[in-house]
This record gives sequence, C-alpha cells and structure tokens, in this order.
Amino acid sequence: MASGAPDWQTVITLVEPVPGDGTDPLGNYRAIHAELEKYSKALAERDEIVVVTKADLPAAEEVRGQLADALGREVLLISAVTGLGLNQLVAAVAQTLHKPADTW
Repeated sequence: MASGAPDWQTVITLVEPVPGDGTDPLGNYRAIHAELEKYSKALAERDEIVVVTKADLPAAEEVRGQLADALGREVLLISAVTGLGLNQLVAAVAQTLHKPADTW
C-alpha cells in the first residue's frame, strides 16, 4: 500500500429487505458472510457495516430490527429514493477511516 493511502479495512454489507426471489433477508446476510469466509477468513473478520436498503419499503424497518437483534449490533437503514439514512452511512464510513464526517 502506498504511503498516505487509506487503509480499507471495513466491509459494507447491503441487505435487501424484500428480495425479488422471495428469499429471507437474514438468510441472505448469512449466505453473504459464509461466502466471505470461504473466500478469505481475514476478509470475513474485518469490521463490517451492515445496511438494509430500500428503507421506503414497509418491511425494511422490521428486517433492520431482526438483523440488529441477530447480530447484536447496529444495522443502518438507507433509501436511495428518499435519501433516508445516507448521511448516517457516510458518517459510519468516515468514522472507520478515522476522519470527521464533515470533512467529506
């Protein structure tokens, strides 16, 4: 890594609350995490920001709560349509880079 380059150590996992194929969002998260572990245990052990997308859908908040309970940590909720939660996501990413969010 070049001197002064950011150290990208955080994985951002996006979870769809109502998958078009009818699968379970929590099961999908677990499948994604299992694939990361197969690919690289080190990658799967990195810090992670978990985000439920499509916050404008009625099921999104419920799925966010289920994931937060299952994982025992904060899960963000965003909507690209309304912009809800995008500032929180940017702040969370900025925090992992050890930069104040207002410098972005």
